[in-house]
Amino acid sequence: MQDATRIIRGWTVLANLTAVELLIQLWPVMLRIARLVAGFRRRTASPEGLFQFETNLQNLLREAGRLIVQWTVNRLEPDDLLFQKMPPLFLWDGEYYQRRNKSPLRNLNCLFGPIALRRFYYQPLERCGRGLFPLEIQLGIVAGVATPALADTVARLAADLTQRQTLDRLRQQGVFWGTRTLRKVVAAMADSMSEHRHGAQVQSLLSWLSRAAAGKGPRRFVLSVGRDGVMIPIVKSQKYREAAAATASVLDRWGRRLGTVYLGQMPEAHQTTLGDDLTRLLEDVLSCWEGPPPRDIAGQHVIGIEPTAHATAVPRLGGAVTGQHAGIGQLGLAQAEEPEEGDQ
Repeated sequence: MQDATRIIRGWTVLANLTAVELLIQLWPVMLRIARLVAGFRRRTASPEGLFQFETNLQNLLREAGRLIVQWTVNRLEPDDLLFQKMPPLFLWDGEYYQRRNKSPLRNLNCLFGPIALRRFYYQPLERCGRGLFPLEIQLGIVAGVATPALADTVARLAADLTQRQTLDRLRQQGVFWGTRTLRKVVAAMADSMSEHRHGAQVQSLLSWLSRAAAGKGPRRFVLSVGRDGVMIPIVKSQKYREAAAATASVLDRWGRRLGTVYLGQMPEAHQTTLGDDLTRLLEDVLSCWEGPPPRDIAGQHVIGIEPTAHATAVPRLGGAVTGQHAGIGQLGLAQAEEPEEGDQ
């Protein structure tokens, strides 16, 4: 009797926090989970049985999460019959938009799979053009197909995997995309994050330098800068082109790498974009660094650094910039000094 009372109280609390409608939608999934647990307990334990149990449970939990996300985002705006609660006009970028009826977004996916979203549409008031969906703007829907959490996951996967591997990983989460949709989401994430990348890289390097300077060890800490290229195929071209990449790492007083920031650029004449980005990164890091100078700047094929970066580096590093083929305007093929007495 006490257990039944607790169950009733629990369902009552859930209904008050959400809605009975959501609990009704979740009930079939919860029933399937209960049957799955009961079936697994009746069978003889085995590796294959546990594998199947975990796989099925993961799918059911993902379905529950999908239903919860879908129900929640669709309750952020009033129902169609209560459209009066929505503002009749919406101001965006200096232009007014007029409220229309709700419209479904059918190709939206979250971390748990596809969801359907109905949101109010606002039409331009003074000109012809594309309308707006304020709810999408508030939620941060990326490229019209992904929630922010899914888009973040996709961007991280795309940075480490090929397109095919990324799409296969997404299918395991119930997200079935093609290469065109994947590229659209990755491009949108790159555009939105590009303005924050430089500042984040500067702060990361300064943080690692602070950790390295505060540590103890037999040698001075190192700011290591490297730059190189790789030949890649180009679509609709029989020739390979050289793409450029650069890294900036901080090593502590024991020679252990604390972290690395990465820069990259598709094939470009003279690689000016990567050179400008790397120069700006070094200038900002060295101009903001107020601690003791690192031991040196060491790297490979660091070519094309602007003279201002070299001029900034020398006083900041106490004249410890060393290397071969390094001249004014270049910090090239730099190598570390010979180990000092006591170095390992």
